[in-house]
Amino acid sequence: MSRFVNDQPHELKDLFSFTKDYLRIFITGLLKGIFTALFTLLLIVPGIIKGLGYALVELILADEKYKDLDNMAVLKKSEELMNGHKMDYFLLGLSFIGWHILAIFTLGLLEIWIAPYYNTAKYKFLDNIMKAAN
Repeated sequence: MSRFVNDQPHELKDLFSFTKDYLRIFITGLLKGIFTALFTLLLIVPGIIKGLGYALVELILADEKYKDLDNMAVLKKSEELMNGHKMDYFLLGLSFIGWHILAIFTLGLLEIWIAPYYNTAKYKFLDNIMKAAN
């Protein structure tokens, strides 16, 4: 999926190429939800921190470089990449809150433009973290 953000050659069919691995995506998402819920049962703050740690799971699943990782390895990779960047990601999400509030007044119609913008920002965030890690 990073091809779309980094101006590399791509086709429209590449947009949904990662969905072929739907069982891996489903199980990893389920594990992410279970672990986040368990940490939230401890206290609210650990649940939020764990949720921020797992914020990149979907992006990692969509990246061709990590297609050989199993479910738990994807979760661990997300936590590893987010180590030291949770506040940056929180502020990124917070910067879009005005857009989402404005979308409420348009009955969600504005989300047609917000969602691609927000997802591109998340991909660029992941790209910047990966460049900093190397």
